[in-house]
Amino acid sequence: MFFNPNDVSYRHNENYNPAPITCGADCWECSYSWSGPNSFSVSGAVLDLSPLTKSMAGTYTCTARNVKLSQQPLQTKQLLLEVRFGPDFINVTNGKLVYTVDEGTRLHDIKCEADCFPACTYEWTKDGHNFGNSDTLSLDQVQKTSAGNYTCRAINRDMQSRWKEKRVTIYVRYGPYQSSTQLSPSTQNYTKNEGQSLNDIMCSAECYPDCTYTWRKTRQGHTTTVSSTSVLSIGQLHREEAALYTCSAKNPERSSSPSTTIQTLVNVRYGPNTVSLNVTSPYDVLEEKSLIIQCKAECYPGCSYTWVNVTSGLMMNTTGAVMYIGTVNKYMTGDYKCEAKNNDASIYVKAADIVVTINIKEQTFLKFFYIGSHINTTVVTVDELEVGIIFTCTVSGDSAENIKITHHGQILKEEQNASSLKFIHKTVNCYDSGEYKCEVRNRDMNVSSGNVSMFVNCSPRPVRKIQEKFPVPLDAPVTLTFEALAHPEPGPKGFAWYNFRETRWLQILTNEDFQISSLGLETNLTIFSVSQNDYGQYRVTTMNSIGTYNQYFSLLQQEPASPQVRKEDCKDGDTLTIGIVIGTVFLILTIYATSITVLWKRNVSFSKNRSTTFMMKNIGIDRRNELQGQTTYVNMNSSSNDQDVQQRVESKATFEDDPSKTQYTDLDDFSRDKGNNVYAAIKRN
Repeated sequence: MFFNPNDVSYRHNENYNPAPITCGADCWECSYSWSGPNSFSVSGAVLDLSPLTKSMAGTYTCTARNVKLSQQPLQTKQLLLEVRFGPDFINVTNGKLVYTVDEGTRLHDIKCEADCFPACTYEWTKDGHNFGNSDTLSLDQVQKTSAGNYTCRAINRDMQSRWKEKRVTIYVRYGPYQSSTQLSPSTQNYTKNEGQSLNDIMCSAECYPDCTYTWRKTRQGHTTTVSSTSVLSIGQLHREEAALYTCSAKNPERSSSPSTTIQTLVNVRYGPNTVSLNVTSPYDVLEEKSLIIQCKAECYPGCSYTWVNVTSGLMMNTTGAVMYIGTVNKYMTGDYKCEAKNNDASIYVKAADIVVTINIKEQTFLKFFYIGSHINTTVVTVDELEVGIIFTCTVSGDSAENIKITHHGQILKEEQNASSLKFIHKTVNCYDSGEYKCEVRNRDMNVSSGNVSMFVNCSPRPVRKIQEKFPVPLDAPVTLTFEALAHPEPGPKGFAWYNFRETRWLQILTNEDFQISSLGLETNLTIFSVSQNDYGQYRVTTMNSIGTYNQYFSLLQQEPASPQVRKEDCKDGDTLTIGIVIGTVFLILTIYATSITVLWKRNVSFSKNRSTTFMMKNIGIDRRNELQGQTTYVNMNSSSNDQDVQQRVESKATFEDDPSKTQYTDLDDFSRDKGNNVYAAIKRN
């Protein structure tokens, strides 16, 4: 078989009109047919494919049959037709032509596709510049420079460089960058005079899309927004415009991106406009006092101050805004001027001043406070029942606003607008002893005061009332305390303790069962553990050079509280020890000053059978008759049958030869008066 033309392959462009092709064979009456791609079929020896389409490309077969000889095998011959075409269209991945991404993120590959024969070649360009020779655009991590227009071109180089292209636009959100944030003008510190104008300041930063801007003003710790644009416009300056201004730039579409800032400081020179003082004029000062007056003005960058004595015309030797005079006198009365100037006087001339009148006045204060005629004496001793004791208070300078004389906080006499004050004790007694105070308050409400002490010679007596009877449990410790009022003080040798036995009083000395401690106006008798023999009547005799006083009280037995023991608290086979804590007996003995401190011992689980040992001294009828001539104050104990407990007269006794003189010790800590009115204290072992 043969073709005419005899070529067996052809390559033509789409839409080309090729010459028909004739199929032939060596036979007598042959029939012909053509078959081809896409179910192509045609009868006859001629194959006419014009005009060509890309779907016609393929292999064509010519089949020849012998019409006369049906048994003759078929003959075939093929030819190949290739049709050049494309690109007719071009596509990109997902058909997306616009991308907006954040700087630093990764953009997936973008692939370009086109239909060509023979196969297309591809080129990527960015903004007209070659960017690659493949069908895929790979940017990986996007930078701000990645933004732009990318064009993919598909080219059929067998068809005289026939091509198609598609453009992809990529937008990159970026910024702002601190390095690109700047001001115009670039000055970041301005200093101008009040009233001058400040040109607008422009803030800029690099962003896509465009940055938004905020100007904030910070003054004296307070921040306010002054502009929502990139421009700061202040205009004419006032002192209130002096502040730190901050421009903040932010990308409006990047919430995760931090804003950038840049600052400029605006200083405004001003002042002083006025000057003020910390005192009012006229200003009065007491003679011999110090003088401090402070001048104050508002200035930037600061004020300097000068003080001048206007009256004398002399410059004051002061530094800064404060005029200080250590000690003033009456010759310093006059007018004083404070002048303030701006520290930048060379380029900003401004000053202001103020005048204050100062009056130096003689000081009012306590001059003398004395008793009787003892002007220079602060301690005076008088006898009880002495009459007409005069206390005198005198004032130096002007009359005082208020003068008063007090004793133990109680006002004895008080006068207003006076230069002196007298108080007269018509008759003094022992209770008038102590410290007296004169207090002077001048018209400036300043107070001066002085103290004098008066001691009244008197025989002993109690300070306050006492309770005569009180119960004490067996085996408990007890301390009997007596405080006297007397002058001179009895001291350790001026107290003696006694216990009434059968028909007489027996003196008690310190031993293993008792302790006596005395000091000043106070004495204590401590029984370490009360036995049955210790219950009964007790007496303390207090003596000074003026007289004596006997105080009586009695100890009564008190039954202890019954202990409670729970069965569950005991274990089988264990020895049961019952700890009895017998509370705290708090007995306040008041009749003028005696108090008793009852101290309970813990863990009292035993009974003591003992005999109380006394060192005894018989004070009998004979001695009592000898000691007549001095008044003795006796606090009667109604429960006592002792005939010796009557109001009587005893002579002055010094106890110098008394065997008990070595028994006295300092007061126990727990029995001291700690400044309270109650002398009973509780102490647990």
